Amino acid sequence: LERMRMRGYLETTMGTPTPMRGGMRKKYYRISDTGIEKLVKSKEIYDTIMEGFNELLGQHKKFKNV
Repeated sequence: LERMRMRGYLETTMGTPTPMRGGMRKKYYRISDTGIEKLVKSKEIYDTIMEGFNELLGQHKKFKNV
């Protein structure tokens, strides 16, 4: 998570301390606009790769495109 935050894909905010967690503050993560763009691009690349695998395999077996 920290690496993704450093690359600008995630944004973090700190919550208030809670007694149940020994006074530690919770850290909340949210995907940034840059992170969404990267996710969409990664999915497009994945889909292209899976299309190539399916072409190689023919109609006998197909990988599920998630």
